[in-house]
Amino acid sequence: VGILKFEACTNQACCGMICKDECQSAHLYYHLLHNQEYIAGQAIGGAQENLSKDFIEKIDIVIPDEDIIKKSSLNKIIDNKEIITRYIHILEKLQSLLLSKMTTIEN
Repeated sequence: VGILKFEACTNQACCGMICKDECQSAHLYYHLLHNQEYIAGQAIGGAQENLSKDFIEKIDIVIPDEDIIKKSSLNKIIDNKEIITRYIHILEKLQSLLLSKMTTIEN
């Protein structure tokens, strides 16, 4: 399960679900995450298990009132998670750079 914030292309092994707005996307994302184990358990196939587009289209998704979705902070949580992930990536690069500099200084 993933969420994209930009237009993208996929291959035949992916299925995209397009929502009306970010609030609905966030609700769908967390609903699918919550049910990911069950959904993945429905995959069929030999060497590589897959979920058919027909199966995905038939997944029951509980959709609360639009007001409830809008009032939830799920989309803000996703935005914050994205920002934090970017900071972590930057900090990891800095850590690697600093460690390489320290190794150079010691030698």
